[in-house]
Amino acid sequence: MKRNYLQPARVLLVTALVCGCATTPIPIEGDVPIPQTIENVWYRPSLDKPGLAVMSDTGTLTVNNNSVEFAGGKERRRIALAEIHRISFKKLGSDLINNWVVIEYGAKESPSYAVMSAGKALGWAAGSDKIFSTIEYVIKKNNFTSAEIIR
Repeated sequence: MKRNYLQPARVLLVTALVCGCATTPIPIEGDVPIPQTIENVWYRPSLDKPGLAVMSDTGTLTVNNNSVEFAGGKERRRIALAEIHRISFKKLGSDLINNWVVIEYGAKESPSYAVMSAGKALGWAAGSDKIFSTIEYVIKKNNFTSAEIIR
């Protein structure tokens, strides 16, 4: 009897796309204690994928009333909320599994990027929606109206 090795992979891929990975961020309502800390966050400083890996670092994200701070094994990045032009939640490139939070900040003519996703369960579990919703919450709570929010 010939065994079909591709079928389990197809089922796993479809399940991942339909379930936890295909989440939509839900806006936070009410009061939330700030700062919020999110563990095991994948990070990269550009829209381009760094080689075979989808991230360049893994660490902790802390969202404060005036900044977003990433502390990883290789990099530390602090982004003032006032510097953020756009925050979006989307799939990137050939990564069909993970949703990414893309923060565009700095000079509008040549922006810098902070790209993050939840690294829990190799990115296959929900969590990127929490990153997005938390940053969106503090932007709105603190009236940083210059930031465009794209769901």
